[in-house]
Amino acid sequence: MKIGDPEPDQPEETRMERARTALPRREFLRDSAVAVGAVLLCSGPLASCRRAERRGGFQDDYYTSRRKELMEGFDELREHARQVVTASYGAELSDAIDADARRELESLIPEIPYIGGDGNQLTDELVQAAMALALHRAMKRHGRSAEETGEVLYRIVEAMVGSHPKLLTRAIGFYQMSGFGQRQVRRGALESQQRSYPGDWVYRFVEGEGEAFDWGIDFTECGIVKFFRAQGAEELAPYLCLADYPMSEAFGTGLFRSTTIAEGGERCDFRFKRGRETSREGRPQARSTPEVKG
Repeated sequence: MKIGDPEPDQPEETRMERARTALPRREFLRDSAVAVGAVLLCSGPLASCRRAERRGGFQDDYYTSRRKELMEGFDELREHARQVVTASYGAELSDAIDADARRELESLIPEIPYIGGDGNQLTDELVQAAMALALHRAMKRHGRSAEETGEVLYRIVEAMVGSHPKLLTRAIGFYQMSGFGQRQVRRGALESQQRSYPGDWVYRFVEGEGEAFDWGIDFTECGIVKFFRAQGAEELAPYLCLADYPMSEAFGTGLFRSTTIAEGGERCDFRFKRGRETSREGRPQARSTPEVKG
């Protein structure tokens, strides 16, 4: 039996849940988010974490108590970043940016908003956004623009999704587009309407008609935009949105999007269709290619 083939006499939800849990949670989230993307397809069961928050209050030490784990995750990202930055700017500047970025993340960890911790899969998106912001601040210190950071981040995401077997990325896309995956998003969307955490996303599930798109998400509040705005780095947010496209291409989810909050829109209108070529409409203007130095 090939991976992804249905097992006989098992409900779809059972098959998809077993496929998801076959991977360690951290590896599954890493592979399905792959660095710094803003598309959040698998919002997960948020109710339990919100109930825990109401009982016990905000966990002020959630990120700082996991500092070692977060820095180890950043070190994995740095391996790809060093290759991209070295190819664009040379080894000497790459070494300086790498060291500065690690120090920046150390200082950012206590600043990441708490939105439910382990019970909210979007927590990983905020952590990845903090990693992107650390790189941006390091590059900015060395005279590089947000646009140049955006180019580097885009290349990092391409490298990361390209480093995984195509069978795996397609299996992740199959999970995301399945009925089970959609039900997860529906539940997360309903929970987000409660606005339990100021730094969280707010969104709704959009039913598809099957021709133009299978299903969609309308985000009306973006946790990454809020975080970057609080950190005085709102200019970086549109470039993280670009990361959604190589992920959709790898996963085969056929993303179309015409507007984003990061670019000044009232919402982010994600529309997915299995097997459709990922749309290039609505993307920010073509990024400039950094000059290769050294």
